[in-house]
Amino acid sequence: MASAQPNPIVHPPTELCPSCSTDLAGRFCHQCGEKKFHQHDLAVKHFLQHALDEFTHLDSKVFATLRYLFSRPGYLTLEYTSGRKSKYMKPLSLFLLAVALMFLADSIHPRSVYNITFLNQNDKAGTLDTAWNKLAAKKHMPKQLLLYRFDGFKPVKFAQAPVGRWSQGIAFSRDGSTILVQNMLEKDIQVFRLHGTTLTDTGQRIKLSGGGAAMRTAKY
Repeated sequence: MASAQPNPIVHPPTELCPSCSTDLAGRFCHQCGEKKFHQHDLAVKHFLQHALDEFTHLDSKVFATLRYLFSRPGYLTLEYTSGRKSKYMKPLSLFLLAVALMFLADSIHPRSVYNITFLNQNDKAGTLDTAWNKLAAKKHMPKQLLLYRFDGFKPVKFAQAPVGRWSQGIAFSRDGSTILVQNMLEKDIQVFRLHGTTLTDTGQRIKLSGGGAAMRTAKY
């Protein structure tokens, strides 16, 4: 009596990794980490779910990165250069996240650290003005309009008068008797008179719509 022959084992065709062509043995390629491709990966729903996950998913990497970033400056750099990178966010991802948060915050409550007028208006405690005074004293630059003349090759101060804060421009009349000084924080132009060696503040103020940064007189 003839014995029954076992049915041959038919192996399904091996799937290859779409990135490195390695035989796949699971959902991910063991060679490059590429995920096994499925048709639903091209569906709009999948793209929307992936985008939502990218913007809302916070894993332990985010918290570990932020904790060391603020509590131990330089530690993340040492970890990265030592090859321990899997526990933390990638540097570029961290940078892009910080930029995105900055633009989000600026769109909700716009402010500029370069807008001195804005900072001065919101400085209720006078901290900014105190800092200006300390800096002026350190640099030996009092809030004064100083006029010099040359005695040979040596500049000699002959007149001075108080001016506003962060003065950004000065202009003289054709005969030199009227001097205009532009004060950025006060948003005005201060008018002085010069008689010989006597410099006088006239009390006149030409108001500006913004903090001026430069000025000149017209030729006529």
